[in-house]
Amino acid sequence: MLKTYALSTSAAMKRLNKVFLKKGQKVHKIRDKRAQDVLGRYCIKDAITGDIISFSNQLTAWLEEEWLLGYEEFVADENITTDGYQ
Repeated sequence: MLKTYALSTSAAMKRLNKVFLKKGQKVHKIRDKRAQDVLGRYCIKDAITGDIISFSNQLTAWLEEEWLLGYEEFVADENITTDGYQ
């Protein structure tokens, strides 16, 4: 049986920031509730200018894109099934 491991959102953001800081970018959590409705919960910003590069409701896609999420791991606060679809 396959064991799965929950990854907290703070740990996921730390993994992403380690990679993105080398590129001059940083992952932020959007705190404004009205902005979250439009943009999503998280955004990638340029570290120097502060411009928003990308935004999303989930960190999973960015983790998978950067090869930072193992096949047995998932982000705890996100509603993702085992096959990757909601």
